[in-house]
Amino acid sequence: RIPWLEGYSKAATSGGWSPTSVELVGLSLIAGGKAEEAIAMLDAAVARYPEDPWLQVVLGNALHHAKQGRAALRCFAAAVALQPESAMLRVHLGDAFIRAGRTERAMPEYERAIELDPKLVRGYVGIALVHLDARQFDAMVPVLEQAVEADPEDTIPHWLLGDAYIHLEQFVAAEQSLERAVELAPHNAAAWRRLGELHLYYTRRYDDAAKAYDEAVILRPLSGQSWRDLGASCMWAGRYDEALKALGEAEALVPDDVLVAVYTGRTHWFRQDFASAYPYLKRALAAGSTQIPPGYDELAKRLGALQPNLGAMRRGEYEPKTPREWVDFGDLFYEIKEYAASTRAYRKGYALDPSIPVVPAKGRRYNAACAAALAGSGEGTDANGLTADERRGFRDQARTWLEAELLVLRRQLANGQLTKPAFEAWMKHWLGDKDLTGVRDEGGLALDESEREAWAGLWTEVRGAAK
Repeated sequence: RIPWLEGYSKAATSGGWSPTSVELVGLSLIAGGKAEEAIAMLDAAVARYPEDPWLQVVLGNALHHAKQGRAALRCFAAAVALQPESAMLRVHLGDAFIRAGRTERAMPEYERAIELDPKLVRGYVGIALVHLDARQFDAMVPVLEQAVEADPEDTIPHWLLGDAYIHLEQFVAAEQSLERAVELAPHNAAAWRRLGELHLYYTRRYDDAAKAYDEAVILRPLSGQSWRDLGASCMWAGRYDEALKALGEAEALVPDDVLVAVYTGRTHWFRQDFASAYPYLKRALAAGSTQIPPGYDELAKRLGALQPNLGAMRRGEYEPKTPREWVDFGDLFYEIKEYAASTRAYRKGYALDPSIPVVPAKGRRYNAACAAALAGSGEGTDANGLTADERRGFRDQARTWLEAELLVLRRQLANGQLTKPAFEAWMKHWLGDKDLTGVRDEGGLALDESEREAWAGLWTEVRGAAK
């Protein structure tokens, strides 16, 4: 709100003020959130100065802010009718058509504006926006290059070029354009955000994304979305404490943003703080998020409950009380990358009760098989000290579990519990799962002939099923 404006609109409408002064007061009222007051003042001014096109433009802007789109469009059209050779008035009318969703009417106005003034960047930008609305990204590039040629120091063409190049998956060119945009307008938070989005979602250079979002939140500290994406960038960069700090700021600003819950839950999970992850994962799933696999909230809850006994379990001072708890410890050791301990826990739980499913249910033995394959390949923080015979035993266990899982999946396919496309998708997942790289027949492990033949037989069956 702008205190000095109080009463100015009455003075402006009482007579004696020039159209320019009225326009300035009108723009200030709009900026101060007083669109209705601006409309009343400008209506009176237009009646007094009916030949002034810029009063029509300011009135059109006030009507737009008051959500009176049709009336606004009539004002911009009236302005062009008063001064049809004005390139800038044509641009304003084109912008009004875009806001009204009538992009087919906007294009001729922008094209005429450029005919009248070939150096008018806003005309080229308008044409680019029409192409953007039609998702004609390749058509945006030459138009925006003309805009840059017309005025190399204007930020907007560089920014929109970056956007076009992102859609065209030309990420090097996108980065160059967006870097130029923030160089020209270092105080433009939106430009920094777009540069951050490029690195967060496309180049996956998460540290660079965090730098861009850092600038954005400095410039707009009340933007919950910028804080959220800064947190996501830090999370993927492995900077978990910074991620949680940024996500905490986001949660305070946008408490209902589902992605804040997703990223906070994931960050706690990556820090192996499963108890803290649980409420955020639960909230994300309750809100319908598809970014968290179903059941992971309950898995986090169970793993968090087990963690206080983890040290004693490692030292042999604690033994799970039920088959289910053994399997849960298998899940816990798997998540903290102790694959040998995970396999032993799974093996114990399934030996006591073979009917226990793995949760979340990727398959009855699939997670356990992955842990055993990783341990047998020498992976995991507890792999040091494993003998060759122990690793061979883990690989044999992995194959046994996979063969059992394949048998169950084939039975489900035969009795209609599983569709053929779903079955084939599972087989393709097995063929691409990084956890099984070491035991696939192209994995490169030095296996003896009998073991190599056994694994080759399994993978030949899986490849046949995936086709």
